[in-house]
Amino acid sequence: MFGSLVACSGATPMPAVASTTLSAAEPGTMVAPRPPLSDLETRAIKEMFVAMNAHDAAATAGFYADRAVFKGAGLPLRQGKDVFQARLSEEFKAVPDGKYSADRVLINGDAAIVQWTFVGTNTGGPLMPGVPATGKAVGYQGVSIDWFTADGKVKEQHTYFDARTVLTQAGVMKGKARAIPALTSLGERESEILIAKATPREEAQSAMVKKADDLYDEKDLEGLMQQWNEDAVLDSVGDVEPLVGKDAIERDYAAGFKAFPSTNTKVTGIWSAGTVTVQEMVITVTREGAPTPFHMVEVTELKNGKTSRELTYMNHLENQPAVAGPTQVASK
Repeated sequence: MFGSLVACSGATPMPAVASTTLSAAEPGTMVAPRPPLSDLETRAIKEMFVAMNAHDAAATAGFYADRAVFKGAGLPLRQGKDVFQARLSEEFKAVPDGKYSADRVLINGDAAIVQWTFVGTNTGGPLMPGVPATGKAVGYQGVSIDWFTADGKVKEQHTYFDARTVLTQAGVMKGKARAIPALTSLGERESEILIAKATPREEAQSAMVKKADDLYDEKDLEGLMQQWNEDAVLDSVGDVEPLVGKDAIERDYAAGFKAFPSTNTKVTGIWSAGTVTVQEMVITVTREGAPTPFHMVEVTELKNGKTSRELTYMNHLENQPAVAGPTQVASK
């Protein structure tokens, strides 16, 4: 996905709700009540995935409100489903064999967080603005946060993926590229659907994950590492390989503290469901004497009350205007 897409393959539309009730407007008339918002969100996302894999830009845009807003780290702001549809058509042309899949969907209130994977070959047109077709395969992971209206339309979408990964895979940028996910991993399983229940455990989990942000800003390495399991995995999906094991993660944190001794983390959204917590955040560091913000989504998976796996999504080319556009992700 190139900055505005959320989709996966292999999903089928949800069945219509079967329960009925009496209509106040027409006594005696049986009508179906509006399903819970979580049902509308799940249905919309699943059907959107089907439309995406059919490369049907009009059908995909139909899941969005007329004046929907599209934001991404290092990407230009877009508004309106017609603008989105036009951009989507360009993306389908750029990668004619593109396939989409979702790893997980977490639903909490009017927000749905989708972790996704994209794989395809850039044979049809510009991979990104100013980057002509390369004929090479690309494949990467991203996450999108969708906010829905009461009737199940997406009104705002924030998308995160690493442009550096795309450009290194395409050979446009120098450097070792992250491996392309195997096509066989797409569309062969149902997406994991997590729906928040607002339980005390979920609330405590959100508080624990938020505490880690404070420990990071305080450079409290010992306190931070107490929240990790020994065999934990830290995977920044824009890096070449994940870090495996608590010791490797600790070394990485120590190096980060040395490189950026001053950081400020602002959480703009946090959602928990089951044993998973998602944060959308802005981390401001000092670079060349000036405060520089970076936007990121962090997905934390817990086991036995500690972090067992953490995935981070960001655009490593954010704040580099020569390669990527101006930052447009804002707090919700």
